[in-house]
Amino acid sequence: MAVAAESGCKAVFVGLETVSQHSLDLQAKRFNQVRLYERAVLNLHRHGIAIQAGTMFGLDGDDSGIFERTLRSRGIGIDSATVGLVVPNARHSVLR
Repeated sequence: MAVAAESGCKAVFVGLETVSQHSLDLQAKRFNQVRLYERAVLNLHRHGIAIQAGTMFGLDGDDSGIFERTLRSRGIGIDSATVGLVVPNARHSVLR
């Protein structure tokens, strides 16, 4: 991070994906650990780097509380967010 900051890096886009560890586990995204999000954001900020977080709604493990939990996550210091919606592919849907 120090080298990135020294090179002039002012912001990064990070695919946090979701604040639901259950949803991450269902997607086999074990490298994303919700419990470490706040530490990562603090580390970026300590080096003067802002974070734009990519997050998704509609993952298999999501429930109606995901919106409130995501809003509460703003308290960890994310500077901005890009939100995506997961849309099932009809060709692979079990609902056909």
